[in-house]
Amino acid sequence: MSEKVKDVMGLADVAEYLNMSKWTLYRKVAAGEIPSTKVGKRYKFLKVVIDEWLKDKMLQNYNGDSDNRTRARQAELNANHLKRKLDALRDA
Repeated sequence: MSEKVKDVMGLADVAEYLNMSKWTLYRKVAAGEIPSTKVGKRYKFLKVVIDEWLKDKMLQNYNGDSDNRTRARQAELNANHLKRKLDALRDA
């Protein structure tokens, strides 16, 4: 990834940004744990959404919240948030 972090990142960029392997990231994306969208055959991520997801994960861990229903609800909220961000980008 270049010195300047991109607003829209690919799988390899996000894996590097989060310091995890591409395969781990791919599994988490496929499981709906990390917000993303597919453009053609490739996953794309908005940096602002990844940052917010990361902040939410940190707060969950800090609060000791590891309930499966909470994780499923958070994934749903992340997906809705991502959709709103992408809609805003399309309208701009």
